[in-house]
Amino acid sequence: MKKWILMIGLALTSALTSQGQGQLEYLSAPITDGEYMIVQMTEDFLSDHKFGSPWLRDLDFRVRSSGSQIGVEEYRMRLGLINPLEIKANRDYKRLMDRQLGAERLEVINNVMLRRYEILLEHAFLTRKKDLLESRENELQKQSNLLLGAQGSLNDLIDVEESLTKLGLESIGLDHKIELVMSSVSSSGVRNLEWGSFDVIPIDTIWQRTREIEWSNGMLHDRALRSLAQKEQLLKIDQAEAFSNIGFIQGEYDLDRGDAPADHLGFQMGLTIPIFNSDKPQLERKKLALIDDQVELETSVSVEKERVDYMISEMETSYLQLMLLAKRSQKLNEYRQLNSEISGDLDTYIKLSELDYFIREKTLNYESAIRMNYIRLLHLKGKLAESPLINYLSADEVSFELK
Repeated sequence: MKKWILMIGLALTSALTSQGQGQLEYLSAPITDGEYMIVQMTEDFLSDHKFGSPWLRDLDFRVRSSGSQIGVEEYRMRLGLINPLEIKANRDYKRLMDRQLGAERLEVINNVMLRRYEILLEHAFLTRKKDLLESRENELQKQSNLLLGAQGSLNDLIDVEESLTKLGLESIGLDHKIELVMSSVSSSGVRNLEWGSFDVIPIDTIWQRTREIEWSNGMLHDRALRSLAQKEQLLKIDQAEAFSNIGFIQGEYDLDRGDAPADHLGFQMGLTIPIFNSDKPQLERKKLALIDDQVELETSVSVEKERVDYMISEMETSYLQLMLLAKRSQKLNEYRQLNSEISGDLDTYIKLSELDYFIREKTLNYESAIRMNYIRLLHLKGKLAESPLINYLSADEVSFELK
């Protein structure tokens, strides 16, 4: 049965064999500043701004006179101290953001590569559909000539004309869609996509790869994990800032104290005891809000699994449908051989031609659906951005680098 699928796949993808032109060039095109904008702005901000807290909270300078006299008899300078835990929490937040920046950059690459693969697959589908329509149009024109030569019924000729009209309209629509897709491709500098010599990855290989990949903890889980880590660290900063004032050191110069200059000097130290915390209600509200992120992290795995299971189920359904079409294609060839041996009539020839087109069209649809789901599964896992980058549309899965 797999041989049948391979035979019909080779017949339908004969226009997609060997090296191809433009696909790898498009995939490896530089990522634009617009696509990197969020990550780039974050990176620039982190490089230009520091999150470290100062060791001193404030400086308070005071002077005092004696009674109503103008002269100053006492000077005081107080330095407020900051909780060291606040300093550490801010430093940890900066380190966390630096680490997560790399993950966010990979996510951008993963999303960009998904869009490029989708555009390539859409172009491949449209061009193959266009070739299929042209082949069908030639076949219908041949049938029209045969009916005219054999003086067939007018109804049969009208049916052929109706089919030709529908194909012509669909072909015009395909040309427009191909033009739109190529406008996206050409923006990266690629002027042409040729599938005639591209060695496309076989469906059986895709199905095997899909079953080999471990699908747990994908992109959604990683994103939820980063979001939770940021908010947890921000909560630690808020908790430290709630006890930011841990005390003070105060230097004094009092002219009323002693006679010698050294006697005028003095200092005081104070320690703030955190018995009361006016920020506690706000901190508790933030802890409550953090529960949503913790739940999102826990559910992200199940959400991803449901999504992956659904996509794999869709691929399996399409795969089974391809197997059925392969069987019918073999039967079709047997019927054609039988019709040829008994010098079959024109009506039988037309029926066989209609069945052939139906099988070829459905096979194209199911193959395209499997390849699209395969790429989207790889995106969900984050594999489209893994180093080295791989062309997952090619049979040999060649590696490449972004320019």
